[in-house]
Amino acid sequence: MTKNQILLFFILLTLGFTTNVQDTKFKLIVFEGSDWCSNCIRLEKNVLSKLSFEAFLNDKNIDFKRVDFPQRKQLSELDKKRNAEIAEKYNFKGAFPTVLLIDESSNLIFTIPYQSQNSEAFISLIQSKISLK
Repeated sequence: MTKNQILLFFILLTLGFTTNVQDTKFKLIVFEGSDWCSNCIRLEKNVLSKLSFEAFLNDKNIDFKRVDFPQRKQLSELDKKRNAEIAEKYNFKGAFPTVLLIDESSNLIFTIPYQSQNSEAFISLIQSKISLK
């Protein structure tokens, strides 16, 4: 940062402005079988790996969690335990992929269906639910 940028930051901070710092209000949790579920692999390819999706999550400050249940890849016992706890907490029924939008109080807002949408369509679906909160 230059001296001018630092000075501007402190001036804005003094005046009560912030520089896009906000608390995470939402979480997106994806239950997946990353190495065997064809729809999970498609979701990864068409949505989760896209820069537009990552930019959307960053812009909206959405916390993103993957809860993976692979068949070939070995998870640590800690990861298996964590995944089981999250699955139990959100009453995961075993349908892959399952995508949950959760609010800041850990309440389920919406189960997002993945139906081979592209990144933009998936983002629009999430955005429509966020704007209602």
